[in-house]
Amino acid sequence: MGTEVTVIGSGFTKIENAVLFIPQNGMPGFISDLKSRDGKTLKFTVPEGLNLCAPQAEEKGIPCPLVYPKVGAGEYEVRVQNSAGESNAAAFTVIGK
Repeated sequence: MGTEVTVIGSGFTKIENAVLFIPQNGMPGFISDLKSRDGKTLKFTVPEGLNLCAPQAEEKGIPCPLVYPKVGAGEYEVRVQNSAGESNAAAFTVIGK
């Protein structure tokens, strides 16, 4: 947690990218509102907790819980989502503090 990660790929939008974290056991969550200056890189810091609300859910009238599941050490499947769609999944390992 607290480490900055750079995702390299293509198809990222200038604003409103989100990284979906899917743990092996537990509830998936998002890191939302990420920006990409060049459409090829996306940076985020691994947080202590994830947002359960999908990007733009509240704007679409979908209520969002005020619960932030903890990010713990372990294996995650991660995907990037934006207005262009969703990326392929990649394996991601979080190492505890």
